[in-house]
Amino acid sequence: MRLRLPLLIAVAAALLLAPAAHGWVRKESQRWVWYVPNNSWVDAQSDNGIDISSPTGVLYVGHGFGPTAGPTTHAEVVDYLVRSRGLDVHPLRRVRFTRRGRPVAHEGIVRRVYHWQARRTDRREPVRGVLTVDVMSNDATFTYGFSTYGRVAPTRVFQRWNKKLAFMERRILLQPRTPDWGF
Repeated sequence: MRLRLPLLIAVAAALLLAPAAHGWVRKESQRWVWYVPNNSWVDAQSDNGIDISSPTGVLYVGHGFGPTAGPTTHAEVVDYLVRSRGLDVHPLRRVRFTRRGRPVAHEGIVRRVYHWQARRTDRREPVRGVLTVDVMSNDATFTYGFSTYGRVAPTRVFQRWNKKLAFMERRILLQPRTPDWGF
């Protein structure tokens, strides 16, 4: 009996910590798998990315990736995202990067995390965001590209939502698929 109680507690804790136990809803398309707090959240997808926002569009999580013609840098990817309005689903002004993490390399991928602040011009509200940039560069196979993950929330609710948005961000999965050769 003494061994069963700790085991029972461990199993109960594992079940409570699972995404579904906290009301997370698993979504799936032909290309992507992701989790949202409830069915009201909205998504927009392409072969190279997914944007997920709260029902009102206030909270945002996104992922995108793409090839590059040659080696690229984190600064080039960040500059591209700022210029192409890729940090948020809302237009931004006065984007200011407040913290740049150190580059971390692992098997040909170098990751860097950026914290930033800006103002949404359409909603007239200050926002905070976290951007994770992975740069791939392999001269031996001529494989070059980048991958980005981002989360954004109004400054007033960022602390409250940051962990939940990070949870969503970490669980965006690209589904493997076989090519359609057109035969």
